[in-house]
Amino acid sequence: ESELLTVERELDLFRNLNAKLSSVPKWLSPKKSKTKQSATVCTILSDTHFDEVVKPEEMNDVNAYNREIGVKRLNRYFEKTVVLTRDYLAGLDYDGIVLFLGGDIFSGDIHDELTVTNEDTMLGSVLFWSERLASGISMLAEEFGKVHVPCVVGNHARRTSKPRHKLRARDNFDWFLAHQLALLLKSDNRVTFQIPES
Repeated sequence: ESELLTVERELDLFRNLNAKLSSVPKWLSPKKSKTKQSATVCTILSDTHFDEVVKPEEMNDVNAYNREIGVKRLNRYFEKTVVLTRDYLAGLDYDGIVLFLGGDIFSGDIHDELTVTNEDTMLGSVLFWSERLASGISMLAEEFGKVHVPCVVGNHARRTSKPRHKLRARDNFDWFLAHQLALLLKSDNRVTFQIPES
């Protein structure tokens, strides 16, 4: 009975792994190219802490951050991803781009002071930034033809003051943002998402 339980656990592990692997698009599988060297662009967008407000006068005038700066940085991120591959890594045949959304996209409300000083409420932040991120992802689709977006959650966008294990992803605004982006881009066949529950 003990061996049977062990085999069942291993089978469950294999099934879960197989389900996760099946959500990766087939175009990401390596293939031989007879013309140019082929490549897949990989880039990560993480720890942007959007809508946190850092006032220079509170930081000895050495730092500042707000929504306006965040918008400029996000625009520059998407533009430079295209410029880098087009101008500095030219001559490659790109089969697509993988944009990893690495969590902590929002400043969040995990500290009392952030609730008071953030640019907007969490729901307002998701609404504002999801449109801008969707536009950037569409720009990548125009440039590279295919975009795959694996997403994970960070700790800043969680809804609880202490980290949790059960429903960790579902109770996090990074997870919600990923689903919002998937909804905004659902009619674009060039874009796929991988949004785990863990």
